[in-house]
Formats: sequence, structure tokens, C-alpha cells
Amino acid sequence: DLLRELAAVHRSDLTLVCSPVEQQLLAASYGIPSHKLALASFFCAEAAPDAQPGERGFGYGRANGFDARADFVTVGGFKHPPNVDAVRWLASDIWPRIRARMPQAQLRIYGAYPTAAVQRLHSPDTGLHVCGYAPSLDVLAASRVLLAPLRYGAGIKGKVVDAW
Repeated sequence: DLLRELAAVHRSDLTLVCSPVEQQLLAASYGIPSHKLALASFFCAEAAPDAQPGERGFGYGRANGFDARADFVTVGGFKHPPNVDAVRWLASDIWPRIRARMPQAQLRIYGAYPTAAVQRLHSPDTGLHVCGYAPSLDVLAASRVLLAPLRYGAGIKGKVVDAW
């Protein structure tokens, strides 16, 4: 609810925002004082081309550039209901449309504690792979596109960071 969120922002000493657009909107449209807003952009410095898995910035060097990546990925812990909803919607509505245009495409779904409903989505014949827990987010470095089909919840900010 927008009013509850704005009330929380007004009561807070500081609110971190994800973009200059969000910062401008809160200040201009909702009267949030500028001293209560801090831009917390999620940008990573480009890593050295020889960065190894587990090192800060792995996946941003030339070895993991666009041509070295393939397919699709999504990530999210499944104790969080918005992530369960997201992958169910992805599997039922979004993935079939992608596969219709890209019949060889593969989607890997990573996340701890996949529910039985999420596990039932595993369908290698349709290119959909429920992989479960990922020991690190380095698994994202092999994928070309991170899908973030969240319909509710605040997790989209984390998905943008993951994709970056």
C-alpha cells in the first residue's frame, strides 16, 4: 500500500533509493525531504578479465562476455512466497512464449528450499530446469538473460542487482 510505504519513509531518518528517478519522484511528488533520501545505485566495477569464480565481480570480464553466455536463469529463495509465484507464472505464461520464438532455449531456476509445486515445474523437454540451491551467484555468470518475473514484493531490487 503506497500510503503505508510513504508513512514509513517519512518516519525514517534515511531511505535508500535505487535510482535518481525514484529519488526525484519521492522528493517532487510525495514531499520527502531530500536530506532523507540517499541514492544507493547498484553498480559493479568491471572486474579484471582473469577474475575467478567467487572473486568480486566475477562474470564481468571478457571471458564471460555476451558471446560466452547462453540461455536464461532466474534465482530466488522459495521460502519467500513472491518467488514461488514468480516461477509458477514464469513456467505457465512467460517461458512458453520465449520457447515459441527460441525452441532451443534453456531456463535454469536456482533457489534454496524449492517447494513441491516448484519441483514439479522441472521439465527438461521444455528447457525448464529446476536446479535448487546454488552455492554462489556465480551460476549467473554463464547465463545471457536473468528473468525476474516478480508480480509483488520488494525483491525486484535484488533481482536487478543479480542481473547487473
